[in-house]
Amino acid sequence: MNIHPSLLPDLKGVDPVFFARLRGVAPLGVTLHRIVQDLDAGPVLAQARVDVAARDSVLAITARLFERGADLLLDKLDAILAGDPGVAQQGVGSYDSWPSSAQVARLRRAGGALVRATDLRCLSRGRRTHP
Repeated sequence: MNIHPSLLPDLKGVDPVFFARLRGVAPLGVTLHRIVQDLDAGPVLAQARVDVAARDSVLAITARLFERGADLLLDKLDAILAGDPGVAQQGVGSYDSWPSSAQVARLRRAGGALVRATDLRCLSRGRRTHP
């Protein structure tokens, strides 16, 4: 199983939240899927959209998506153990590798952030949700 922080098949790859923010993609969400040989291409077991604010950092969004993904896994655990094969992804989607320094600079110029000080306060307190 894999928890992937995007609504597959869109935004496959190592940092989908970064690229969603860079491109202004909405809505954001998380996918629970089976792992296959091709990256982020396995059958989907569950997906959920997650609301995010314009000011949310890549880290805050990613943490929220993985938290929601863990909830999806717990919700689907009985079905997974019973052999639920999932549903094939529809469409080809997109794939991105690691962001370049130029892409990070472009995100920052547009007002985006990889991390904000408020993210660290929430994570260090062990809070499950971001304010």
